[in-house]
Amino acid sequence: KKTPKEQIDQKKQKQQKMDPSSQLLQHLCNSIERFSNDTHYRLDRIESVLVTLSQITSSSQQNSILPSISSNESEFVKRPNLHLKVSEVPKKWYTRRTIPEIEVLVIDSDTGEIFTETKAWQFGVRLISGHQVYVDHFLGNPPLLFEVTNGKAHLSGFKIHAVSSRNGGHFRFEITTKIPPVDPYYYQHDNKLQIFTNDFQVLSERVITDRKAESTLDLSSNDCLSRIPGIGKKYALKFHTQGLKTIKDLAAIDCSNNGRQQRLHLLALIRKERGALTESKFIELLKDAKAIVQREEEGEEEGEEEDDDDEKKKKKKKSKKSKKSKHDDEEEEK
Repeated sequence: KKTPKEQIDQKKQKQQKMDPSSQLLQHLCNSIERFSNDTHYRLDRIESVLVTLSQITSSSQQNSILPSISSNESEFVKRPNLHLKVSEVPKKWYTRRTIPEIEVLVIDSDTGEIFTETKAWQFGVRLISGHQVYVDHFLGNPPLLFEVTNGKAHLSGFKIHAVSSRNGGHFRFEITTKIPPVDPYYYQHDNKLQIFTNDFQVLSERVITDRKAESTLDLSSNDCLSRIPGIGKKYALKFHTQGLKTIKDLAAIDCSNNGRQQRLHLLALIRKERGALTESKFIELLKDAKAIVQREEEGEEEGEEEDDDDEKKKKKKKSKKSKKSKHDDEEEEK
């Protein structure tokens, strides 16, 4: 008899003598044999597990350890057909400003009433750009989960720190329900509700503070010079370096012939080499500034006169009442 080592050596010698195609065929046969043995073993194991499971279920139903599963659908808690309703977000908003409160309701589609069985429910909020990408980092650090009480939730505290023009032209909020596993409706096939707000634009805050006035009637004495039509940012910056920040400062410059030398010196410091701000335009600008300041002063004087008239009327009414009261007292005494 040959030893096991001699048998292995003999097999190796036979394999070496075989051609490559026969070696490949022998290798395939061996792998198929191993696979079949493995599948037979797995099938035997699955069969044994199924037998034990059937024994456990039969014994549990007899001893009432586990609840019996019935095919009657009436025994299961069925959630009504629900949908979400969200209030409209302003179509145009500005950065660094808190967006107005958003109200979200859970509505029963069959009755049209608010679904109030929302204990421990939450709404999750995410921000979507016009490129259909989540951009929650533009919201800063607000609470992105809100509790739902009696089918209602008020979402607030959002400030968007980016403009929509660089993010696809608009933003919108995605609102989804977060139902806890304790809820009896959690294990329904439709355990999440979702809704999107309307698209809205977010503009820069500077659009409000630095926007141009349509005419001088829209300007006040404390407005920045960059709001004046015809004055750009560069000219406003040059005025600012000369100590002229507001329209009131500009109105203090003398626009008569006596102050021409001083005015020309200031214009030479401000004006570009081929700038459009000529002396005549500069004088018109000064006159407009003076007219704005004068208009405000006249308005204040008129307001003071109206206040004085009101006080006089009140005094007359008081004097009439006092006279009537005295006359009534005299009649009572008589």
